[in-house]
Amino acid sequence: MAVWPLCLSFFLLFALDASEATPLNGTSNETALLTGISDGTCTLVRQETCESGWSAYKGRCFRFFNFQRSWIDAEKQCLGYDGNLASVHSYEEYTFVQFMIKYQTQEATPSWIGGYDAVSEGTWLWSDGSKLDQEIWAPSQPDNSNRNEHCLMMNYQPSSNWNDNPCHVKKPYVCVKKYTPAFKFNVKL
Repeated sequence: MAVWPLCLSFFLLFALDASEATPLNGTSNETALLTGISDGTCTLVRQETCESGWSAYKGRCFRFFNFQRSWIDAEKQCLGYDGNLASVHSYEEYTFVQFMIKYQTQEATPSWIGGYDAVSEGTWLWSDGSKLDQEIWAPSQPDNSNRNEHCLMMNYQPSSNWNDNPCHVKKPYVCVKKYTPAFKFNVKL
């Protein structure tokens, strides 16, 4: 029976289709595996994970950059990786990002994430367009001190929570981008 050549053709077609998207650094942890042929069925598993240097959390890839940038320059850097400054949608996710920073710097380093209220004072948005549905503000924050604090930083001391800060101040930053979770499908030939 000609099952093997058909499965191999299907696998190659799928692998070539997946190869059209090339990450910024030219590498990816993406794999496509032909896992089995039996009874005329091909099983193909495609798994996509975060690129090297990025950390996965609930379908997204995060990366801390320990370089001093203004908020807008940090956002531009994240856009260069097909991402944005990080949006945070749960306290657990915030704890994950904090741990990632502490792992690299051994402290709760104040860092930019993607929140801003530059469009309308007090209306906080995420730079990736997602809803700001979680707020982890430090006590008495946000306060828009000197009417000049429109960008969101995390790890504000002593609570290590959020603070509004002038956007021109240079800080390390956290980027986020999406990845496609693993999937599997069978083809009956």
